[in-house]
Amino acid sequence: MQYLIEGADKETGEDRTVIIDADNEADLRAKIKAMGILVSHAKLWNAPAAPPVAVNYATPAPTHIVSSARPRIPGYFGLQFASLILGISATLFYAIAVLAFIASISSTRNFNSPYAGVGVLVQGMVIISLLAAGGIQHGLSAACTALRDIARNSFTK
Repeated sequence: MQYLIEGADKETGEDRTVIIDADNEADLRAKIKAMGILVSHAKLWNAPAAPPVAVNYATPAPTHIVSSARPRIPGYFGLQFASLILGISATLFYAIAVLAFIASISSTRNFNSPYAGVGVLVQGMVIISLLAAGGIQHGLSAACTALRDIARNSFTK
């Protein structure tokens, strides 16, 4: 059986209203004590019956004709191709920068000239510019992919 219990929390004094399942009055008292409630009112609780639900299994008549054919979304293959070419270009720039770095390390060992520092500086600037160019190409490749996705998702006929 279920009981509706109204009262207050022992610790905080806040109002509490709970529904407790109990087999008998002793079981109810033990559960209330365990929950820490000072009871002001308790009564047998009969849950209200749910109202009957009307179910209509018939398919509603269509109010308008719906076309099942979806509009063909363009592929924007030009953007896809540009993204691929820019990605390959970025990869080549990165690879050339790595090779230039390796070449600069091996060539600076053989410099005994007082101007060797200038050569290292120039080589470093070339490597940085190659990495920057690769980064720009990489960013443009990602931008082409994003633009293609935006265009495909916003396409309406």
